[in-house]
Amino acid sequence: MAINNSEATERVIARANQLSRSWKHYYLGIEHFFAAACQLDRSLADALEDVGVPLSELEEGILEFVPSSDDEPMWDISEKLPETARYSRLMKTMVPEEAESEQALRVEPKHVITAILREGRSVPCRFLISRDVDLLALRDSIRGVRRPEAPKSSGGGGGFFSRGGDKNMTADGRKFAREHKQLLEYGRDLTELARQKKMDPVIGRNDEVRRVLEILTRKTKSNPVLVGEAGVGKTSVAYGLAQRLAEGTVPDVLKDHHLIELSLSALVAGTGHRGEFEKRLQQVIEEVSKDRSIILFIDEIHQIVGAGGSGGMDAGNILKPALARGDLAVMGATTIDEYRRYIEADPALERRFQQVFVSEPSEEDALEILKGLRGRYEQHHHVQFTDEALLAAVKLSVRFLPDRNLPDKAIDLIDEAAARIKTRGNCQQQGMQEVTEEVIAEVVADWTGVPISRIANEEEARLLDMENLLRGRVVGQDHAVAAVASTIRVVRVGFSSPTRPSGVFLFLGPSGVGKTELAKTLAEFLFGSERDMIRLDMSEFHDKHSIARLIGAPPGYVGYEGEGQLTKAVRTKPFCVILLDEVEKAHPDVFDLFLQVFDDGRLTDARGRTVNFTNSIIIMTSNLGSRKALDMASAQVAAAGAALEKATGDEEMGALAKMENPLANILPTDRGYVGQLDDMPEVYQAALRGHFRLEFLNRIDEIIVFKTLKREDLQGIVDINLSKCIKRIRESRQVDLHVTKAVINFLLDKGYHPEYGARPLNRAIDTWLTRPFAEYVLRHKVPPNTVIWADMDEDEEKVNFSLDNRALGDTFGGDNSPSAEEPSRRYDRDNEPPAAGSPSGYSQQGGYPQ
Repeated sequence: MAINNSEATERVIARANQLSRSWKHYYLGIEHFFAAACQLDRSLADALEDVGVPLSELEEGILEFVPSSDDEPMWDISEKLPETARYSRLMKTMVPEEAESEQALRVEPKHVITAILREGRSVPCRFLISRDVDLLALRDSIRGVRRPEAPKSSGGGGGFFSRGGDKNMTADGRKFAREHKQLLEYGRDLTELARQKKMDPVIGRNDEVRRVLEILTRKTKSNPVLVGEAGVGKTSVAYGLAQRLAEGTVPDVLKDHHLIELSLSALVAGTGHRGEFEKRLQQVIEEVSKDRSIILFIDEIHQIVGAGGSGGMDAGNILKPALARGDLAVMGATTIDEYRRYIEADPALERRFQQVFVSEPSEEDALEILKGLRGRYEQHHHVQFTDEALLAAVKLSVRFLPDRNLPDKAIDLIDEAAARIKTRGNCQQQGMQEVTEEVIAEVVADWTGVPISRIANEEEARLLDMENLLRGRVVGQDHAVAAVASTIRVVRVGFSSPTRPSGVFLFLGPSGVGKTELAKTLAEFLFGSERDMIRLDMSEFHDKHSIARLIGAPPGYVGYEGEGQLTKAVRTKPFCVILLDEVEKAHPDVFDLFLQVFDDGRLTDARGRTVNFTNSIIIMTSNLGSRKALDMASAQVAAAGAALEKATGDEEMGALAKMENPLANILPTDRGYVGQLDDMPEVYQAALRGHFRLEFLNRIDEIIVFKTLKREDLQGIVDINLSKCIKRIRESRQVDLHVTKAVINFLLDKGYHPEYGARPLNRAIDTWLTRPFAEYVLRHKVPPNTVIWADMDEDEEKVNFSLDNRALGDTFGGDNSPSAEEPSRRYDRDNEPPAAGSPSGYSQQGGYPQ
């Protein structure tokens, strides 16, 4: 199977073509590739410098063997340069052999270089031989750069070199392992691992390594401790130091030093009797004190406080005298919180160490780190990462995983994305599969619940039709539905602000007009169930101390270990709809808590953790101003009726005018509004300014005033509610209920109270239909698969029920009846129940007559 070139190899070939033209050779040969590879790959240049050939001398040396020519070429050089026979033969035979011997999936530049050195007769090889370079040693050195292997324990207490060492160890490593068998039982020589190129490359962190070197060269207190948040790369700084020690690029006082990573767990393991741990640690201290070329590295160094058997001294107290005398150099790493909790709590121990703060790398540095690690993960997973995937890993992890740190979270992303491609792919598939930015987005979506992957065609059509879907449950509030739907579309296509919540709405209006129902409907549209909405009834937070229920109790109070009701819910499900119902009933201090949420999309809980609200949609509901608006409208209608009576002298006409809907055609309650505070009617502006602070109102994206419901609006609501009622009856008793026009009109008359919205209609259905029907079913022992007709008794003003004995048979449970999801399916309001034995013309599936 042919092995393709990697992107790095293609870049070297392009650079080789440029060199050939600049040298006026006008052909592509081995010497051009060799020089280009050393220019672009720092590890190759370092390998040459190690054998005494600086990169600056390479070009001059090659041109001594193949000088430039002023003659014009006799072949076409306008596009691709011709290849020499030796170069072509090398690339077709020896280079693939090098790659296959290393079980590589792509040809890297170092494969070509080792093949050139193995061939041994080309211009670069002749130049190196003239400089007394051992080609075999140089080839082995380059192979060592390319073939990192995971460190393998060689047995014995977790040590790496304690049982005869590793066959790839250097002579210095073997000598050190023989002299320090006891020490390597409980640790590993990081310097030797760095010499064998068995460590991941350390990108950046030069300032931190320089600071560590400065502390290690001090006369006293030469004990650096790396302090930083989890995942920022503290251990990588230690590995960077090990690589500097292996290369010898350290101050003279530190040359030939060994960095030993000491494992406290290995020290404690097997110490069943009192005093065994202390004895082991004392032996390590004595061994290190005798050889001042040893630097101990203890990861999670806070564990030395309290480490050891109960009743004896802990590791921290055992180390204090040696640290105070300067008998040994210890380097540690721990998080900020653990340093303060354990190390700073013991001043005598804390003053022995010098802090080196390791901050989170920038996005640019994190991207370079991913590029440096790309080859390792590609080789492990047998996949290829695109440059866009690495960039997406950094960008998406920063935006959607704010509680973790770079580069750890970005590395985890590419690792899991590669695992997903590897497990998803066909085992028989030829070639390597690519990890793209879409796969990275899928992993982030699974981790956070935020739908950031590419929108499918089905979801695209659903988003475009969102208004119609929401109107299936929210009737008469088209302006509010349109405003919410527009926000959701912006969020879903990824245009929302990364530093603010996806949307902050304040729903105003009288009771029962659909404010809470719209929030529930939105949650059902997004998540499939309204139960996935985070609902807080703000009347429960009317006390000042109730803030603790939202973010958690402060230290020293009962429940401190527990999480806050709001912060816990959002940490668990960042992409959510948060409903703050009846927000005006909360304590004013609760509003101050939401200022930073509305503005910066973040909230810090009682335990100091920052919770991200940038993917949340926050909806507040309130009745502020509605009562006054209703009173104003009623007063205006009453005054109009009195004026009409006075002008006409007709008391009945005046009384009729007063009985009309007091809200009809009266602003501001009969019309909806969407906008900012200054766009609202005066009655709502006054109510909002009198209750909320201006900085709170100014952070709300849109204030939406819901209009009062008219009779025709309630006609649609009765369709929805009756559909739900009929569905419940069918599911619980297997009985189908049909309702006539007269019953519908009767329920509308009983349930129409404009100032109370749709809630009286729900009570009317329950009082005049559901309860009497329940009594009828029990009294008449109605069997399953029966159709019942509901009709009005005009004389007694009640609903009567009659039995239709036609069995449903196989058609029971069909889809012909209207449902809550299909409110547009209406009945024929002019139909009456059929006479016995006559053709009905109605659906036998229950619901409304068709």
